[in-house]
Amino acid sequence: MKKLMFVSMVLMVCSSMMFQLSAQDYLEDWIELSREGGTTRLTGAKSMMSTSSASYSMNKASVVAAPVTVEASSNSEVVTLAVYNYRGAGWVEIIGEGGFRHSFFQVYDMGMEVINISDLRNGNYNIRITLGNSIFSGSFKINK
Repeated sequence: MKKLMFVSMVLMVCSSMMFQLSAQDYLEDWIELSREGGTTRLTGAKSMMSTSSASYSMNKASVVAAPVTVEASSNSEVVTLAVYNYRGAGWVEIIGEGGFRHSFFQVYDMGMEVINISDLRNGNYNIRITLGNSIFSGSFKINK
């Protein structure tokens, strides 16, 4: 019985060590992006309707839209982009030592784009995401 307990304890310790070695840190795959340009968009929004005897008038208020946010992550097969607070066309360029990729996509307030990079060779790559007049850029490394 003691041998069985000892063997099961050793197996449990070894399996937990193997699990720790195979665990992946998902934060290491995030691509840090910097914003190179763009402006804050202002939109006219209609606010409270005021009434006075027979006439109705609409008051306009300036509203600052939430800033465009882009998140990017990569692994050896794909680059995944998540875009928030943007509506319109997007253009992605990935250029590096082992080749290049480009992609065009549409975003409706919130969107996601997945770009296949499985046939690019190992090396350092730069990514540039253009959304209207805003440009986000960063770099990442492919190690297969």
